[in-house]
Amino acid sequence: MNIPSLPPIKSTQNHIQSSEEHSEHGSVQNSGVTSSSLSIVKKLILALSIFSAITIFLGIFYKCSLFVLRKRAQKQHLREKLKNIKKRINH
Repeated sequence: MNIPSLPPIKSTQNHIQSSEEHSEHGSVQNSGVTSSSLSIVKKLILALSIFSAITIFLGIFYKCSLFVLRKRAQKQHLREKLKNIKKRINH
């Protein structure tokens, strides 16, 4: 079997330099994309944290206000009962 030999690989210095320049330029672009995406992620996490905190505080405020309103309604109801009892006693 006769296998023809492959021609020798010719590498030029210009090709190596241009590929290095492309790789350096590409890494700068990739780091720019990475830093901007990290910035977006950080902003998104911050926004979600603020939204969650506001939601929790509003939930607590809502529960507390319901509790206060319920107690106020109970007191009003007891006052009305006492007035009715006093009216019955006086008449």
